[in-house]
Amino acid sequence: MHMTCTNQEVEKVDIGLAGAVAGGIRNICALRGDPPLGQDKWEASEGGFSCALDLVKHIRATYGNYFGLSVSGYPEGHPDKIKP
Repeated sequence: MHMTCTNQEVEKVDIGLAGAVAGGIRNICALRGDPPLGQDKWEASEGGFSCALDLVKHIRATYGNYFGLSVSGYPEGHPDKIKP
């Protein structure tokens, strides 16, 4: 299953993760995601995540090692220069 940070508050992510557990899903691909259609710049939702790293940290803090996590990145460096 893949999860993006786009338009996702913590509560929505938690509902999705609980559904993944209930459905026996064990692997998550965490992505920041693209800006919503019609929006030029990506912005975090209020109460949401700024980048895939934040999403991964939340998943680990909530579920430990239950999920296998993968991420997608920019080989040339993130355009917004996010620092861990």
